[in-house]
Amino acid sequence: MTVLTENEICFMGARDLADSIRHKRISAHEVMDTFLPQIERLNPRINAIVAKLDDDKCLALADDTDRRLAHGDEVGPLHGLPFAFKDLDPRSVFR
Repeated sequence: MTVLTENEICFMGARDLADSIRHKRISAHEVMDTFLPQIERLNPRINAIVAKLDDDKCLALADDTDRRLAHGDEVGPLHGLPFAFKDLDPRSVFR
């Protein structure tokens, strides 16, 4: 596998990162293992993530992705990427 720096992994576009995982240039586990400390380091200041799975569960899901890819299972185009979504309270949008 190609060795990528933490910055390269964290700031790589979603398509490129997903392609790197799918083509086994980097594992989903390595990606998650890179993102988790970034979340831990930055989130206290930016408070962007208010709820997340525990780290072990995140890594287990990444390992499952790596196993599926190793077995040649078909996966979606963004399978293996860490993701977050914004959950807005609709009352706060219209204040």
